[in-house]
Amino acid sequence: DTAFKGNGWAFIEASNETGLDPLFFFSLSAIESGWGTNKSHLSQNNPYSLGMYGDGVHNGYTVAETFGEGIIEGAKLIYEEYYKKGQTTLYLMNHVRNHSYCDGDSDWEYQIGSQMEFLKSLLEKKHECDEE
Repeated sequence: DTAFKGNGWAFIEASNETGLDPLFFFSLSAIESGWGTNKSHLSQNNPYSLGMYGDGVHNGYTVAETFGEGIIEGAKLIYEEYYKKGQTTLYLMNHVRNHSYCDGDSDWEYQIGSQMEFLKSLLEKKHECDEE
């Protein structure tokens, strides 16, 4: 049981509104929110850790009224604040100036990228099975 249950539609809507891959949004939110189980993320409907830092001072903010809406609204913010400003890859999102997503933690890029590749492979296998 995670906050993701019943919210798959929100990742598709986030993709529709931004043009970005829904697997990116799912992977990012999965890694950032402990697969939708982190209490801080849940209480603030903040699946992407927006405004949250490890210093304990910046504990994020409420993104939306529901977790599903937080997926969409957070995605739009990521699109506006990172992607539209030229940070179009995981590397750029994480290493550009002082506007990095996770303070240049290279493990963050690996985790998100690996999760996206794993999900893509699962979808490809499902597609192959459906064709049989």
